[in-house]
Amino acid sequence: WDFGIAQVGVGYESLKYDPNNAAGTNGIKVPAFVVNGRYNVGPGAIWGSYNKTSGGKDCTAGTTMGNAACGSDGAAKMTVLGYDYVMSKRTKMYAAYAKIDNGLLTNYFYIAGPAGNNGGSTAGTGSNNLQNGTSSGVARNTDVTTFALGIQHSF
Repeated sequence: WDFGIAQVGVGYESLKYDPNNAAGTNGIKVPAFVVNGRYNVGPGAIWGSYNKTSGGKDCTAGTTMGNAACGSDGAAKMTVLGYDYVMSKRTKMYAAYAKIDNGLLTNYFYIAGPAGNNGGSTAGTGSNNLQNGTSSGVARNTDVTTFALGIQHSF
């Protein structure tokens, strides 16, 4: 919805994953929603977004498929707040804050870093330890927070 000085949007989705033929896997449904908005302030705008998934539904307890885990352990929330400052018709500066709050069995992410989980063993130890890296996202139950400052120019 566009109110001139402000805009508001909402969305809902429900993803359905079929069973993967693993023992105890009945498939999974993952509902999610988003609410976002933007409010014009002087030469820029304040904007924000809130996303939430309540975790997988209709599946065997403890089952995980990708980022989707059954029940509340598979829940995740993401909050984003930012400000755009328009410098010219084609250039703006921005600042933003984003946080993903993962459930116990959830590992949603948009970047990876020190909390990364390569899923392999540490060389020479033979154990399956978590390792730093970016090859497979973040470890489960890891919350991710980022701050961003930037400039955008459209050619």
